[in-house]
Parts: sequence; structure tokens; C-alpha cells
Amino acid sequence: MTGFRPDPARAAGLDSRVRAVLAESLETVFVACADFLASPPGAQAALLATVRHHPVRPVLFALYAELVEAVLADDQGAARWSMDAMLRDANRQVALPQVVTLDAGALGAGLPDVYARALDDDPGAPVRIAAVDAAELARGRALHAAATSLLRGAAPDLLGEIDCLSHETVLAREAADAGGTGFGGASTFYLWGAAVLNSARLRNRAEMAEALAHEAAHAYLLGHTLGAPLVGNDASERFASPLRTDPRPMDGVVHAAFVLARMLWCQDRMLESGLLSPEESHEVAARRARHLGQFADSVPLIERSARFTVEGAPLWAAARGWAAAGCPA
Repeated sequence: MTGFRPDPARAAGLDSRVRAVLAESLETVFVACADFLASPPGAQAALLATVRHHPVRPVLFALYAELVEAVLADDQGAARWSMDAMLRDANRQVALPQVVTLDAGALGAGLPDVYARALDDDPGAPVRIAAVDAAELARGRALHAAATSLLRGAAPDLLGEIDCLSHETVLAREAADAGGTGFGGASTFYLWGAAVLNSARLRNRAEMAEALAHEAAHAYLLGHTLGAPLVGNDASERFASPLRTDPRPMDGVVHAAFVLARMLWCQDRMLESGLLSPEESHEVAARRARHLGQFADSVPLIERSARFTVEGAPLWAAARGWAAAGCPA
């Protein structure tokens, strides 16, 4: 299943695999905790069937993680809340593509905080986010629609992969108490299927298309490893990252470099499509040149210092090989 170029069929296979793992783990928890995780007849079975056979809402993954944490902490109240939230009718439905913000009306009572907690999982790089206002949500949705239309013409395989791996686009802003961490976007295995974007930073359809490609590339790697690192380097080690000013663990450096390569692929397809205006083409080409330089700068560091896992090695080799061959279509 490993490769570099976007492939909707491969992405669908990754999504199916991740959901199968979730269903198996959920069933184990339901059986082990049946004495205090009571539910309406058939509700758990219906949820498991949906998870096994259809794309599901990203929040189910975050709720599952919180359910397990509550069970391990013997916090039965928190465990019941997480399970009840998973079994809400809206969360047991097949997921449909949507663009939302961190609003209880769209996500469900208590769930915006669940999204925020799932993303804020790295003490070394805190993420504090909040909902965008109605005007920004409307602007972001229009931008997303324009980007989707652009990708449909310029890079349909990429759009197909995005539809499988990032079917829920969550527009967010940096929270007032974030301390200026510079939030631009995020993906996590604990919100599988969600791409969280700071839409205020995206000015036009090409930038939105690149942001969607960026987050789908992270999801592609997370799906291959089921959220595990691509490398065996100790997480306390820090290295220069092509996309960050602060030193990052090697796993983050490799993720960033792979994502840069995917963004280059996306930019090439847009530039070759004939669908961009002259101004758009100029801006995309300028970003492409910068990203190409960042990728080139990261290669020696990665190949000198990364200790790849069995799963990580072929993924990096695919991206490195594509770039070494001159970034072919």
C-alpha cells in the first residue's frame, strides 16, 4: 500500500484499516466494561457496524481515546459520558463531507472541547484553538468549495485522497490564551478524518488547496503507521525542521519533509492545469520554489540522523525517490 503519489483507492484502504482497528478496540472495551457501560439494546452493535463498514465522524476517535483514559483511571462517570457521546444518533451516522467550526451546534454538546483536547496532545508544541465567527466560517466554506473545484480539475487523485482521509474540515483560530503559538493547521490520529485549518491565514483557493494537501499528507502517514512514529529516534532529540522555527523531534521533521513533497506535487499539478490566473500562477510558483528549497535542506539531515522504522522507511524512500527523479507527474 506504500507509495508517494495520491491514490484514492489506497486512501480508502487506509481508512478501512484504521476503522477496523477502532472497531476491534471498542468492542474489547464494551465487553470488558459491560457492568458499568450499559447502553440501549443494540446501540453498541449498531455503532460497531457503522465503524467497520463506513467512514465515521472524527470525534469518535477522540471519544474512544478519552473513554480508554477514563477506564484506566477508574473514572466511571467520565467513561459513561464518552460512551454516551459516541452513541448519540448524530455520531453513529455515516460521515459526510462537511466544513465546520468548533461549535456545539454543529458538533454536539461538549464535543468542541473534545476536539480541542485531541489536538493539544504535545506538551512541547501546545495547540490552543477556538471557533471562528460566522463571517469567517462562511468565507472559509466558500474558499473550500473553490479549492475543491480547482483540485477536481487539476489533481483529481489528490481530491479523492482528501475525501477519504480529511472528509471533515474544521475551521479554527488561535485561542486568545494561546500565547501566539502561530497555529496554522493540525492533524492527529486521535481525530482521524479531520483536517483542522486556521482559515484566516488562507487568502485564496490555491492556498486552501495546498493546506488540504498538507493535512491529507499527514493523515496518509498516520494511517500507515496507525499513529506510531516513522522513526525510532528518541522523542527528546531535537532537530531543525523545514517548516518550523523551533527544533522538532525527528518524527516531526520527516513528517514535514514528506508533506513538503506532497505540496510540491499539488503545486505542480495546479501550475500545469491551466486553471490558475497569471497572478495565482506567480504566487504558487514562488511558494513552490521556497518549498523545494526547504525539502532539499531537510534531506541531508534526515538521511544522516533518522532511524526509520520498518513502516517509515518505505514511505520516506517513496518521497525521496520522487524528488530525486525530478518531481515527475
